[in-house]
Amino acid sequence: MTWKDPFNVLEEVVENLFPTILTEQEIRTTLAPVVVSEDKDNYYVRVLLPGVEPDKINVVLQDRQLSIEGERKPEIEEKATFLRRERPYGKFKRVINLSKHIDSEKVEASYKNGILFLTLPKKEELKPRQIKIKAE
Repeated sequence: MTWKDPFNVLEEVVENLFPTILTEQEIRTTLAPVVVSEDKDNYYVRVLLPGVEPDKINVVLQDRQLSIEGERKPEIEEKATFLRRERPYGKFKRVINLSKHIDSEKVEASYKNGILFLTLPKKEELKPRQIKIKAE
């Protein structure tokens, strides 16, 4: 009788019971997960893109829609025999609909440690404004 690591056996059982079947949308989401937040002045978008060169990322802002697309290439040639491959690769496209118009001239983008950072300033006329009441 051969001894098997119980954790490996459990992992095999789980993988057989719940096979991973991802839709095209889930694959695109997995390839480029995003975090979107906002304050009164800006939207902030962070896109996790490890292994993607910044010059291979296309960011387009049109009206209130932000589009981010690119491709993550596999690091190792396909002819290798993989024992485990958990880092997805392929083309991705994320479209984020924003509720307010953006001042496109002031958008800032940077890339550091595999993360794309975007700051999208809201247009001045759309920001909330406190109205003072004059007493007579």
